[in-house]
Amino acid sequence: MQQKLLFLAVIFVISILKIQGCTETAVCSHGFIPKKNCGKWSCYRDYANIPRQWRGYWGVTHVCEWTWPGSHAVSIHCAEENNWTKARFLYFFTGLYIPKGLPWAPWLFRWTDGTPVNFADWARPGQGSAFQQPHNDVPIERVVDFTNHWHDTISNNPVTNRILCKRNPTKIIRVCPTTKAAPPTPKLTTLTTTKHITPSDIVLETLPYNDVPVIIPKTEKPPPKSSPKSCKV
Repeated sequence: MQQKLLFLAVIFVISILKIQGCTETAVCSHGFIPKKNCGKWSCYRDYANIPRQWRGYWGVTHVCEWTWPGSHAVSIHCAEENNWTKARFLYFFTGLYIPKGLPWAPWLFRWTDGTPVNFADWARPGQGSAFQQPHNDVPIERVVDFTNHWHDTISNNPVTNRILCKRNPTKIIRVCPTTKAAPPTPKLTTLTTTKHITPSDIVLETLPYNDVPVIIPKTEKPPPKSSPKSCKV
């Protein structure tokens, strides 16, 4: 019985927390889609059907910034964001690249927005490639496209024709339910009146029929004095 009551109490508390919880909404620039991924709100928009000469290094490092100032080619930081962008936009160039002037090396990839490279979804052999990705080729593969998994690729890629852009929201609106403060509980005060008897209120009187003093409050009348009865002979 106690376990059942405890279970019901827990359910009640959870329900209260759910009712009293706050909700958040991100506001994005026109055309961008708000989504909270990896615990942070971001805004996403793809640039589709980009010219072939933009499908690569130049596009990854310029198209988003030039078209929608404040945005960059998308950076991906967790499995949640990776899965959501794949399901929503299917295939696209990411913002992962190796800057020109640097040799090819898997540890030299970086995001165009400057955020840390703390997540990866490189394709394994058989996932759209015969080799484990990233796998450099000639010419140097400095950019990355996302088709089911990540693949490093050449500039002017003839296949992938879109770049996914990402930016911060213009503002985040947080709404919390308002709760009215309960009125204060009135305190009940019990007044007690006590009459204190002082020595001045007491009269000592000796009655004729005994010599024991009797304490009689002044408020009471003393008993009548009795006269001794005479005996007839």
